[in-house]
Amino acid sequence: MGNIYIYSEPKGSGKTIAVMNWLHKKPREAAGFLVQAINGKLKLYTIASDQYSDFEKDAESCPDHTLIGETILDNTVFQYARQILLDATSQWPKWLVIDSICGLELENKGWEPALSQLIKLHNEVESHCDVLLIVCDQFLEKIIAHYNLHTAIVLDKRFFLL
Repeated sequence: MGNIYIYSEPKGSGKTIAVMNWLHKKPREAAGFLVQAINGKLKLYTIASDQYSDFEKDAESCPDHTLIGETILDNTVFQYARQILLDATSQWPKWLVIDSICGLELENKGWEPALSQLIKLHNEVESHCDVLLIVCDQFLEKIIAHYNLHTAIVLDKRFFLL
């Protein structure tokens, strides 16, 4: 049976780059997504298709958006990412990577409700899929409590250097 892993470090510590390098060094069947800043703008990287989507936009070009501080995130990209999560539950990959989980999910936004559905299904089915949740460190305890992830394996950066 697959496990749920949590990788949590401070914001800006290189979590996404560490995971991306790990995925490239150790080829495996993987799906999910990473959120990466490229040229100062956030992009959603879809692992299975090796493609980027513009996630961070400006208000004029994106009327349907979520505002985090001064960052404008396209809600259609959130919807696309949620669909990636739901699609993964029909044919579980070896690794399913979700980057990153922060305060939005605690407010039933961001990757929700797909993330809750995915975690529930992962706990109910006999899958060999390992789920990797990348979590902002200031939300780690709240995320563990919110999703009842008390048995999840918390990783540190050394795991991704192997």
